[in-house]
Amino acid sequence: MFRRLLAAVALCCTVLSFAPSTAGAETSGGTDTTTRSAMGKIAGGGTSNCVIINSDGQVACWGENNKGQLGVGDTDDRTTPASIPGLFASQIAVSNGTSTSAFSACAILLDTSVKCWGYNAYGGLGNGTQVDSLSPVNVCAVGGCGSGNLTGAKAISVGFGFACAILANDSVACWGYNSSWRLGVDPNVNYMLTTPVAVPNVSNATQISSSFGHTCAIISDLSLKCWGEGGYGQLGLGDGNNSSRGANTVTASGISGVKAVTTMMKATCAIVTDNSVKCWGSNYNYDSSTTEAIHNTPATMQIGASTFYAKALESGTYGACAIKTNDALVCWGSLEGRTGSATAANMSTANIVANVVGMSSVTSVAVGSNSVCVTAPGLKCWGSSLKPVLGNALASADSVGTAVDVVVPNGQTATMAAISNKTTASGANTLSGSSSSGQPLSYASDTPSVCAVTNPSWNSYAVVPIGPGTCSVTGTAPGGSINGTYYYSATATVTFTITAVTPVVTLNTASAITISSATISASVNPALSNTMNVFKYSRNADLSNATSVPVADVGSGAGATTLSTDISGLPSGTTYYYTIVSTNTVGTTTATTKSFSTIGYPPIVTTGSPTSVSAGRATLNAVVTPGGVSTTIWFTIGQKSDLSDGTKIDYRELSDLTAIDVSVSASNLVESTRYYYRVEATNFLGSAKGEIKSF
Repeated sequence: MFRRLLAAVALCCTVLSFAPSTAGAETSGGTDTTTRSAMGKIAGGGTSNCVIINSDGQVACWGENNKGQLGVGDTDDRTTPASIPGLFASQIAVSNGTSTSAFSACAILLDTSVKCWGYNAYGGLGNGTQVDSLSPVNVCAVGGCGSGNLTGAKAISVGFGFACAILANDSVACWGYNSSWRLGVDPNVNYMLTTPVAVPNVSNATQISSSFGHTCAIISDLSLKCWGEGGYGQLGLGDGNNSSRGANTVTASGISGVKAVTTMMKATCAIVTDNSVKCWGSNYNYDSSTTEAIHNTPATMQIGASTFYAKALESGTYGACAIKTNDALVCWGSLEGRTGSATAANMSTANIVANVVGMSSVTSVAVGSNSVCVTAPGLKCWGSSLKPVLGNALASADSVGTAVDVVVPNGQTATMAAISNKTTASGANTLSGSSSSGQPLSYASDTPSVCAVTNPSWNSYAVVPIGPGTCSVTGTAPGGSINGTYYYSATATVTFTITAVTPVVTLNTASAITISSATISASVNPALSNTMNVFKYSRNADLSNATSVPVADVGSGAGATTLSTDISGLPSGTTYYYTIVSTNTVGTTTATTKSFSTIGYPPIVTTGSPTSVSAGRATLNAVVTPGGVSTTIWFTIGQKSDLSDGTKIDYRELSDLTAIDVSVSASNLVESTRYYYRVEATNFLGSAKGEIKSF
């Protein structure tokens, strides 16, 4: 009796088993819709595992990542599940095995298109290339990438360097490595196909499972068709001819009414009408011996001498597990000590069929080369803690055979404050955002040719225009352990438009004004374009007949820059009008005109009281402000009160800007005679006469 089944060499595929509402069909792994749905949300691989973590279909993976098999955009291993950015799926499948060729995964998205990621030397990503991808890429349509992307997928499974999917019309398409008829077509014609090809002789498919070298599909009449490598009887054709071949109906005795199927490296198992499990193919090393038995006749799987009944099947490289109809878990084959909880560690040495102690309420199971994971109902894994496949960063070597809780991080949200549209003359704009976990955001520009993010101080960020266009900035709240709680990273993005404009100029008030010179200046923002600048000044308010003074260009990378020029040789006391004209590639800006006047004004005079009055003499005094220009100053003295008979007594010329005490001596005066006098001054801007005084 074939009670103990082992597929012992290195490579096999995890069966994918989830039926999305949008697809309407069923994949392998379960006998009822609820179980199939649960099975499709978890997938075990060679060195990595994946799970759909929420009702939105967000996919997260963990484990080794040397070929990008986690799909997160890098090659860093993850000890806890890392969400794949932007990937929301209804089903997931991960290639099993320890060889590089098995390091890939695929998912059916919510819109029924298919994306794959990871190792691609054999074209197993289906995107028309043989280039590995660290992030999910679209699988091309049957007929090639020129026909668009593959859509309408209902079920998918990943094997050794290849993958197969059930399409909307219930046909099957496969792509990738085609050695030994893996794709269902003649390998002598097409040894490798980097885009999907229809599998001949397969229609009305409802469930599918691919492994190391063969694939089996359940047909709507509950018959089973298998193709690919058949050297160990795993195709179940029952004719003793265990060669590789295209799709044929399984004719092995007892294989009818197939409700679920799973494939291993050298064997196949199915749940049939009465919910018993039948297996056929190689039984290599089933009891720790080296004897390999080929079973072309299916064996009924039993625990001890009793047949058990199951509602779901899942296999990995080295063995398989089933969820029994009472929700308990049973496993068999060589899973390298990875087939149970701590109390079932005895299963590591004998590959017998046995209940996994402590797993009595299992809703889904994923079997990999280095781990077994279940939802029971929480997500748990056991297996090799020497690899990061347990999804628990705290797992140690003692975790072999001990179930640990997978640390599925909590989701968090990030938000960013909106930014209004800017111009190329705008300065830095402070970035503001927050996360539901309380972490500060870090920011990066998604459009470095349009805008840049600066970090002017600790935990402070700003966005600076670089050029015209749409600026996009993403804020990220990092994932990891925050105060003892694990979080996925979260991002938020803000966009705004930057418009190219002419230079922005601000004309300053003139400075350093003298009687013949002044300094004029302006602030020029070049608006991110090299800018030429010219000052203009004139005595005319409309700047006609203006004098032009070119000044330095302002480079495109400069911010607001102060430009100035000294103008000289100006007449005193004269009003001038001035501006600056700045031109960049967008256009010209002329600043609003300002004015200044050179120093100089008519004299200001005040007649003072006489002093040193004596017979025949007196000193005449005054205060004069010359007005900053050459000013002639004198006194007029006479005996008439209106000074109509006045005589001029010269003082001298002054050009001071401040008040000056001046005085002259009047002599040859007639004793006992009243005299009248005043101070007078004149310059080219005007004249002034002081008050008439007498003595």
